[in-house]
Amino acid sequence: MLNWLKDDLLATWANLRGWRTAEKLVVLESDDWGAIRTPSRAALEAMARKGIPVDPSRFNCLDCLESGDDLEALLELLGRHRDGQGNPAAMTFNTVMGNQDFNTIRLYEFSRFHHDFGIKLRISCA
Repeated sequence: MLNWLKDDLLATWANLRGWRTAEKLVVLESDDWGAIRTPSRAALEAMARKGIPVDPSRFNCLDCLESGDDLEALLELLGRHRDGQGNPAAMTFNTVMGNQDFNTIRLYEFSRFHHDFGIKLRISCA
């Protein structure tokens, strides 16, 4: 029990003495944009009915809320704003580059893994 407390305290200490700035920043923190863990809400509910503990996980309950259109709209919004020196807003996306192709995996009777590279973004750098 004390190990996790010690680790938390050390991480908090490292963050407290970390990087500082007088600049005004807006930070959007998110990762794994585009991740799909289950093929549908029905599949998630079926696993829960069979006793697989998927309900308490926020990663499963909030599975892939964003679409390619959502990301494009966010990039378009960020592109309209500049800082005091005229620099555009910047965002680094930690994006999942491919998900499992559930239908093809099922077609091969779960003997082979197949990717689906479904999210397509049309990004222009201004």
